[in-house]
Amino acid sequence: MKMRNIKSLLAALVLFSFGCTSSKTIIGTYKPNNSSWSMSALIIEDSSRFIWSESYEGFPTRTSGIYKLENDKLSLYSDKKPHRFSTIQYLSQVNNEDSLYVQVVFKNLVGETVHVPASVDVFYGNGAKRSFQCDNDGRVDIAGNEAESIMVKWIAGLPIEVQVSDFESNNLRIVLVEDSSGNTRFNGKLFTVKGNKLIEMEGNRVFKKN
Repeated sequence: MKMRNIKSLLAALVLFSFGCTSSKTIIGTYKPNNSSWSMSALIIEDSSRFIWSESYEGFPTRTSGIYKLENDKLSLYSDKKPHRFSTIQYLSQVNNEDSLYVQVVFKNLVGETVHVPASVDVFYGNGAKRSFQCDNDGRVDIAGNEAESIMVKWIAGLPIEVQVSDFESNNLRIVLVEDSSGNTRFNGKLFTVKGNKLIEMEGNRVFKKN
């Protein structure tokens, strides 16, 4: 190959590299210009994942999943299976050894955490089951220590079932997480990337990187 052709090829590769958006350059938090959607945000993460959160007229919608970037086109795909799971933690204070103290919080996709009045189903060795309701601060004190397992659930969180024999303490803090697919679904929601802006293909909103 002649030197002139090699130089031309290298120049074309350089132009192509600068002309295409890389996944590194789009990482960040984007918000729409329209003030009525000021609570909305699209978070592009370094792990090829996104988080979408928006609130319009007080109704929040959220979803997360993976994104694909090709030729300055960004497409979003919500998770089909949970990407994260509810967990159990232990509190330091000591309560009555003959009772089980449970505190429940809910953590949404954008990391906001609130106490929730979750329900706690208690299963016993004789096949019996009792259900308890947490108060508005997410707390419930369950008398007796004959339980074999408990299941904690709340409408917006992923339920968790734990064997009592696995407990490290009788003081539990249950963190129920929001299903990573959220309460809406994207299957290729498309944006055009222009500099530090994402232009929504359906709806024509413009999201600008903070």
